[in-house]
Amino acid sequence: MHAPWWRIFTRSRGNDVPSVRQFVLTVLVLGAVAAAGAAAVVWGGLYDVAATTQHPALVFRTVATALDTSIERHAAGITTPDLSNADLVRQGLPLYRSNCAACHGEPGIAAQPIARGMTPVPPPIVSPARDRPPNELFWIVKHGIKMTGMPAWDLKLTDDQIWSLVAFVSRLPDISPAAYKAALKAPDPAQAFLEYVNDPSRQVAIIEAASASLDASAPSAAPKTASGPDTPGENQASAAAKAVWVAALPPLHTEPPEIAPCEDSMVGCEPNTLPADFGDADRGKLALHVYGCMSCHQIAGVVGRKVRVGPPLGDMSRRGLIAGILPNTPSNLVAWIRAPQSAKPSTAMPDTGVEDKTARDMVAYLYARAR
Repeated sequence: MHAPWWRIFTRSRGNDVPSVRQFVLTVLVLGAVAAAGAAAVVWGGLYDVAATTQHPALVFRTVATALDTSIERHAAGITTPDLSNADLVRQGLPLYRSNCAACHGEPGIAAQPIARGMTPVPPPIVSPARDRPPNELFWIVKHGIKMTGMPAWDLKLTDDQIWSLVAFVSRLPDISPAAYKAALKAPDPAQAFLEYVNDPSRQVAIIEAASASLDASAPSAAPKTASGPDTPGENQASAAAKAVWVAALPPLHTEPPEIAPCEDSMVGCEPNTLPADFGDADRGKLALHVYGCMSCHQIAGVVGRKVRVGPPLGDMSRRGLIAGILPNTPSNLVAWIRAPQSAKPSTAMPDTGVEDKTARDMVAYLYARAR
């Protein structure tokens, strides 16, 4: 017969009654060891607080879970008004652009560089708009979140103004980046925004016009490429995209040889490879972190939330196409990182000002992780 589990904490006394004193002593010793370790980390300066250094995954997930559960609990009693009110949405657009866009960006428009260098990086606004209920968005805007850079807008904005922000943000998943930019150019941007989100057919027309303009600007001998358009009008962009990139971007440092791409991303597909001097993968990992790429993508080795904004990037060297329009080669991926909207007007991926060398380092890391 096996000894009771609590025997590991006690010495035998000839009966089955555990020694409470021994058990308590063991707990105290373990607690003291844990406290000493925590003290060494805190007062010894062992924890790296640099924004260029990722949190360990366990620390990040623990804090993120605590944040989510705290927001859910504190926002539970908030009653949401009717957010379909057009006046609320109209009022929310200028408020968002003047107070929020610098950190959270806009559809197809990147946040300011100062935001992309923060840790944690502010999420692109479409993520909380899609993943959090309105009462939680209201609570976050009003009260802010400690040690994240998210300020409290209480006493700066009225509750009605905050609800107008929530109403506007809640409609952002309904508009394409191309239509959003068109709305901003209209005489009444808020009214144009409402018209576009309520009439998707007008958004399609804008995308088709942007794609046709891209096609017209490309050289007539643009290379033919494989295409898999997921939005009307993008078959024109696929044929012209690479030529437009080549004309618009500075020359690459060392053009790699063309590599036959995989036909799809199925397991077993031979991955693309890179020349040894194509880029610095370690620097690329840092760049993906500093540019906040994990706020939209899940990237192996780069700590972040499990977001659903852009596709995961764990198998880049095995994919057949980039964004469904161009063969996946290292030079094409560098060009896509640097100027995605020059190739695919409907993409939500913004131009973030990544330099050529940095983009090459990013590609080196992404390809290395998929081997």
